[in-house]
Formats: sequence, structure tokens, C-alpha cells
Amino acid sequence: MSLEFDFPVFLSPEELDELLAKGWFRMRENVFTTHYYIRDASLLSTVWLRSPLENYRFSKSQRKHLRHLNARYDIRFMPLSITQEHEDLYQRYLTVAQGERSESLEGVLGDIDCVVFQSKMLEVRDPEADNALIAMSVYDVGSTSVQSVIGIYAPDYSHESLGVYTMLLEVEHAIIEGYQWYYIGYFTPGFSTFDYKLRLKDLEFFNPDMRQWFSIEQFEQSLLWSSQHIQRLEALRKYLETHHMVPEIRLNVFYDTIILHDLIETYLDEPIFLDMRMQKNMRMGHLCYFSISRQVYCLYLVDYEARQGNSRHHNIEGRWPIHNSLIRKTHFVAEATTPEALMREVWGT
Repeated sequence: MSLEFDFPVFLSPEELDELLAKGWFRMRENVFTTHYYIRDASLLSTVWLRSPLENYRFSKSQRKHLRHLNARYDIRFMPLSITQEHEDLYQRYLTVAQGERSESLEGVLGDIDCVVFQSKMLEVRDPEADNALIAMSVYDVGSTSVQSVIGIYAPDYSHESLGVYTMLLEVEHAIIEGYQWYYIGYFTPGFSTFDYKLRLKDLEFFNPDMRQWFSIEQFEQSLLWSSQHIQRLEALRKYLETHHMVPEIRLNVFYDTIILHDLIETYLDEPIFLDMRMQKNMRMGHLCYFSISRQVYCLYLVDYEARQGNSRHHNIEGRWPIHNSLIRKTHFVAEATTPEALMREVWGT
């Protein structure tokens, strides 16, 4: 499934290790996994990352970065305890942060008094500025793994690359403490905000099709689920255009709502689809999506305006038009592995 959530009341260190190894991660006081990221009306993929720490070696530039900042700033590792000082730093960080962010640090972490995770934090302070807090990070520890949850910094110190600095400090500390894996979350090809994570050494990425980790050197754009969707729907769109149809690829921004509320039997739970209506103002019409799990085209008769919904993606201009209502699947028509085979099912030989 493209999006899954779990709401544990407690996780042992070993259970956290197992979840991280399956491509899951923390969100607030819960755990989840996802393989899509919708940004600027484009469908992107999340690529989960980790670094094995056995025999980990910092690059020459990373060692220089650590030495330079270690000589200037005070660092301290400690149990998690969020104060107003940390929240104030987060508010300053939001002025320069890119991507979708929670309104508060508490919103990122959820209930910090919960016992789901064994959470710790890192503080970076500047002795020459009255020991001001200039950066911090939060991470969770398992039995053999560390997951980095968030790193923030003061905008006045942006030139110091403090986000990278806290990441490197976490790795260094995890190695000293004897952990085997460092999980840094995901990056999204096509959206550079998370590319700083690629500076880690010996990176591995999680392949959701094979459910295994591979060296980042083996990563290919064609592996992305978003790429597979778009390639297959473009092929079907071009095929239908040769038969005097004018279909349109659209984003279904409510796919996650449908999954989370377990409505997949009734409503469309795919993030992108081909609108095959003869006229765009028709409520009923055909729709096709490509199933990643089954590697087939699926054609349905649907109700395009079954239910209105609220989405933060409304009225955003980007690569694909956004569909602003829930789509009810009313009748299954056909499925096939190629555009030609699919339409033979509909039109006959």
C-alpha cells in the first residue's frame, strides 16, 4: 500500500529497529510509511534512506566541517525536553525552511511525554553570543538503530550549514554509542529541500517493490512509483489520442484521505489517474489508473463529483490539474497490462 499508519502505545527498541528496516518512520507519536509526495501539483516519490555505521568514514570535507564548528560552538546530547527556547528557535527556523512544516515543534513531535519512543536531543550553542541556542536536533534510539526526526537552526547562522552539522554530529555520536544503522527519513527526487541527506556516506535506499535496501549507487529514476504511474498513463493517453480521444492526466489529492479512512473499496485511492470523460463537465465518466502493486491498467466508470473535500492543494498551479472532490468507483470495466489490450477489452477486436 502507498500509505500506512500505525498508532502504537509503546515500541520496544527492537520493534523500532524492525519498523525502520521495513521503510517505516516516525510522525508525531506514531509511525508511518508513504511512497508519494505531492508538491506544486506534481507527483513525486519518497525514497527512504539509511546509512550503515559499521566502518563508516566521514569524507575529508565533513571532517573539516566538524572540526571547524566543534572549535566554535558548544554541543550537548541529552534526553528530550522541549522548552520555550526550543520553540522560539523553531519559529525562527520556519522563516527560512522550505516544504510543508508543522506550526510548532510540539506539532512535529506530538506528545513528548508519551512512552512510544526513546527520544534524545542535541543542542548547539554559541559561547560568543551569550550561549544562545543556535541549532538543535531530535532523534530516537532503538536497539541497533537511530532515527533522526528533525534538525533546526537559527537563520542568522545559515552560512554555517548547521542542519548538516547536527546530522553529522548525530552520526558520530551513534557510532560512538555502538549503533549499526542511521535512518535519516526520505528525500524526494525533483524537490531539492531534502537533498542535503545525500551527503551521508554509504547511503542505502529502500526499494518498496522488492522490500529491500540497496546502495544509493543502484538508484534509478525509473524505480520510482511516481515515474511508473506517469510513464504508463502517458502511454495510454497518447494511444487514445490516436483514436480521436482527448484524455487528461489529473492528480487525486484525496488518495491519502481515502486510505487513512479505509474507504478504498468505494473511492479512488490512487494519487494520479487518466480522466477519460468525453466532456469535462460530465459528472459520470470513465477513468483509468495504473496499479503499481499489480502492474495493470484498471478502467472504471466513476462518479467524479461523489463528495466534496477540503485539501491544501486546492487551486495550486503546477504540472498536473488537480481534482478537487472524492471519486466514487461505480462500475469496474476492464484491466490489462498494455493500452492496446485494455482498449480491446472495451472495444473488442
